[in-house]
Amino acid sequence: MISIKAFIASMPYHYDNTKEADFQTIMYIIFSLLGMYVKVEVSSALGRADAIVETKDYVYIIEYKVNQSADIALQQIEDKGYATPYLSDPRKLIKIGMNFSSECRGLESWKCI
Repeated sequence: MISIKAFIASMPYHYDNTKEADFQTIMYIIFSLLGMYVKVEVSSALGRADAIVETKDYVYIIEYKVNQSADIALQQIEDKGYATPYLSDPRKLIKIGMNFSSECRGLESWKCI
């Protein structure tokens, strides 16, 4: 996460990366370039997870927020049951809430459970 924060902070200020969709695109590119299998706007019974990243050993359920908090993002993962489709998956399930700041134009906070 520190590397992601540093990468986004290095982007020129005139790029208009202040909306959730902007940060979602940036994160998709990062995960893809790292060779990870990433899906965005993944539908389930109660909503859409912003991103699901799958590796050999892990499934990461990721929710992004802008100008809110990582706790709110994690709460949405719980409330909407984004992890439920993966309960029988043998891989370890990790839920990540990320909050971006439109003022700082970067990653402000994150939490993993």
